[in-house]
Amino acid sequence: MVTQVSANNSVGVTDVHFYSESIGGLLWYRAIAPKLSPSEKLPVLYLLHGINSGPIEIMQHSAVGKLASIHRLIVILPEAEFSYYVNAKHRWHSRWEDAITRELRADVEMRFPVQRGRQHTGIAGISMGGYGAVSLGLKHPDLYGFAGTVSGPFDITQRKASLRRWGQTWRIWTIFGVRPSVRHDEDVFDLLRNSKSV
Repeated sequence: MVTQVSANNSVGVTDVHFYSESIGGLLWYRAIAPKLSPSEKLPVLYLLHGINSGPIEIMQHSAVGKLASIHRLIVILPEAEFSYYVNAKHRWHSRWEDAITRELRADVEMRFPVQRGRQHTGIAGISMGGYGAVSLGLKHPDLYGFAGTVSGPFDITQRKASLRRWGQTWRIWTIFGVRPSVRHDEDVFDLLRNSKSV
């Protein structure tokens, strides 16, 4: 389902919902696209939200639409719940890494006039999304030529259990696994040490 949210002389905002096998339901994202000539294509930036946030909040509290227009790029804001943008170890229908890097990218490239290839594709995020952007950038250097973060919680896979923060502990366990030994494949510092892209 595609819904035109708004449009003016500089940018159009579109919401897209499509079925994702990776999450077993609808994945929705907001696309901000500057006005283009018929044959024009632009670079794309995937901008990932943090916990207790989402595409709507990012648009309400930032000038992302204006920046997309000024810098001539298409911005994609996916809704990814409390996923940390990884394939969860102990949650059904929660393969968010696959959803973002495969299904979302394919849908965006089908619907919008984006330039393809890593040299035209960036990924960035805020808080949880900052962790996700760097993690996905390190794991998929063939897809993203740029990865940026604002306040990314890079220690998330190393946090110890806390009764005072039981909700956060449970979330970390279900996403990254209970034992620290199984979290290495999602640890940003391990990914950085083993990365061939740096």
